[in-house]
Amino acid sequence: DAHVLAALQGLANRNSAAIYQFFIGGESGSIDHFWLNWLRKCNNWLGRRPLQKVADISGLRDLILAHKHLARGLVVYDEHVPSTSNVASTVAGVEDLLPIRFDKSHTSLFYWLVDDPKGPRFEVKIWLIHPDGAPLFTGRGIIPGTITASTKSAKCDAYIWAKERYLD
Repeated sequence: DAHVLAALQGLANRNSAAIYQFFIGGESGSIDHFWLNWLRKCNNWLGRRPLQKVADISGLRDLILAHKHLARGLVVYDEHVPSTSNVASTVAGVEDLLPIRFDKSHTSLFYWLVDDPKGPRFEVKIWLIHPDGAPLFTGRGIIPGTITASTKSAKCDAYIWAKERYLD
């Protein structure tokens, strides 16, 4: 959930300040308050900007629904290949997507974002895992979507995939 929230904040705040969510410790959390106060100092990003508390947003799902127009879809990553979470963050920033961990259970955020009739029904634009849950990056053969031989590490293969797609 934190991953999706961070990406949504990034999309919303790309051109101007729009969302600042108290995440760590809720509204009484000292870490988030420290950074908000620092950002509000005169010459910093939020200096001289009025703040508006949004009371009708009761949680992450409401926040996503209120700002779903900012995301073009989802990038889905594999919790069993942790590097795909980092790759998903990169992809999300470049492609205006929300990164989400693959989890087909009916109580998951993934299910709500993709399949739940009450959710936003986002399209998955990029899969960093097979849609059936099988790993995409295995450390064997050719790195998916490339002509590059595997590094023999699923972790490194995911990073090479991102490098070739977004940096080369």
